[in-house]
Amino acid sequence: TNPDGSPKMTSNLEKNRILKAQDAEFTYNGVNIKRSKNSFDDLRPGVNITLNETGKTNVSISQNTEEVVKAVEEFIKDYNLMTMNLEIATKYDEEKGAGTFQGVSEISSLRSNIGRLVNGQDSEGKALSKFGIVPDKDGQLQLDLNKFNAALSKDPEEIQKFFMGSSKTEPISYMGNSTVSAGALNIQAGDLTINGKSVIFSTAAGGAAEDNALKLQQAINDAGIDGVTASLDQSGKRIILKRSDGENIEVKGKASALATLGMSEATVNPVTKKTDGLFTKLAKMLDGAVGKEGTMIAMQNQLKDESESITKNKESTQKLLDEKYTTMQERFIKYNAIIASLENQFSTLKSMIDAEINSRK
Repeated sequence: TNPDGSPKMTSNLEKNRILKAQDAEFTYNGVNIKRSKNSFDDLRPGVNITLNETGKTNVSISQNTEEVVKAVEEFIKDYNLMTMNLEIATKYDEEKGAGTFQGVSEISSLRSNIGRLVNGQDSEGKALSKFGIVPDKDGQLQLDLNKFNAALSKDPEEIQKFFMGSSKTEPISYMGNSTVSAGALNIQAGDLTINGKSVIFSTAAGGAAEDNALKLQQAINDAGIDGVTASLDQSGKRIILKRSDGENIEVKGKASALATLGMSEATVNPVTKKTDGLFTKLAKMLDGAVGKEGTMIAMQNQLKDESESITKNKESTQKLLDEKYTTMQERFIKYNAIIASLENQFSTLKSMIDAEINSRK
């Protein structure tokens, strides 16, 4: 109503502006997906997608090659510095003598393991040399930028997999443990829920198992369950649920109702297959050396304990020496007093002897 109490008239233009809020529904790589907002970033790592209008479009993702080159150059720089320091710390020089950690197995092993990892091949037989990175005569890595850029342009995913590794989520499926029952079915809210969405449908009396299975399949697909599609097995009587977007399938409901559908409560979790790349392997190796429980940290703690023990023993020994010095000093003072007393006594005795000798002359 208007402020004066009269009925308010709504134009067609205003009516068109009043839209019912609804989720964004779309198909991505053949998978039906629903999101509560038009903007989302959970389909591809590092990619934000905004839906502006209905229709079909291709999503093109380009690689930031400058950042990739920069990351590789930083890796080479850090690797060369690290290996140079390890070389200095472990080698023996005739003029300067042994390095600080020459002969220390933990340091020598770390140096060897890093060298084998960086200069070796991955599980597919690929090495750094394939991408224009080779060691010089001193073991320092050198980058052929032209060769690297050519490889990056040809197959950026290959370089990403080699350096960063890969992660692949396998499709998952749920199959009913028996066939759908024939006859009348009346599935109400709460009888069957898949990933929190209720599946509701009914069939007439005398319906065949195949017909009821088709009704169940259609009801599941119409329920708008994100990423989940329903199909039937070869017999056409057993339900199959599939998902390939990295999320789980959770089936819940009343046991009696589920039994008529040939189903039971279950949760199928996605399985992600991960392959470590060079950077990941190197990070794990260094974490095993300098991480919280690493060998270098253990050696550092051992050296710290030994240093504290030596300092403690030094202080204890110094205290004993100081005490002995004080005792010897006190004795020396006493000895001086005794000697002085003896000298006085001898002087007196000598005077008496001299006097006696002189009196007899």
